[in-house]
Amino acid sequence: MSTPFGMAGEGQETIRLGMPETIRNSMQMPRIPRASRQIQPKRTTGTQQRNTTGTQVGRPTKRPLPITETHEAPGPVQPHPKRHWLVSLGLGMVLMLVIVFCWQFVAQRTGSFYADWQYGHPRTFQTDAFVGHESVATIPSHFIVVNLNGMIQILELPGGDQTKVQRFQITQLSGANAADVPVTIEFVDPNHTHHPDMLVHIQDAQILLKNEKGTFHVVNH
Repeated sequence: MSTPFGMAGEGQETIRLGMPETIRNSMQMPRIPRASRQIQPKRTTGTQQRNTTGTQVGRPTKRPLPITETHEAPGPVQPHPKRHWLVSLGLGMVLMLVIVFCWQFVAQRTGSFYADWQYGHPRTFQTDAFVGHESVATIPSHFIVVNLNGMIQILELPGGDQTKVQRFQITQLSGANAADVPVTIEFVDPNHTHHPDMLVHIQDAQILLKNEKGTFHVVNH
């Protein structure tokens, strides 16, 4: 059935002509939102609930058992036996002998090493000196001292004429280390004659050779 103009049937909105649009909008019924489904919180058992300190609620906490320490009573202190003074004296003497032996061994090895480095094998010593036997006044004579298996020999090569070689046999050393003894010489001229004498040094001993008539002669031996 038709309705009069400007009227509406059931379930239809009434349209009023001549009304402003804002009034028509205000007359519309507001929409009611659908009721949302309420979410029920999950139930937790007592073992799953935790308190604010982080420990589980519902479980009994285990208390640690007390630990008892047992201390044994110290036994009686036994006195140390006293060492006799002769034992200490003997140990000190043995230690002193060991130190002396080591010192002698080191000193001997050190002296032998120094002699090997400076004098070589066989022990040899060389020097130059003006002794008045020179053919050329500006060239000194050359002297070579050799310890050959304990035999001490000296060679003189006159300056300017080395063909006139002179050999002087000084002495023969004895002993196990005779070949290791270094021998040196020096020249002394107390009277300033320009013909100095030769002084041979063999450890603590000295042998003097007198410079006479163009050669050397052993004075004391």
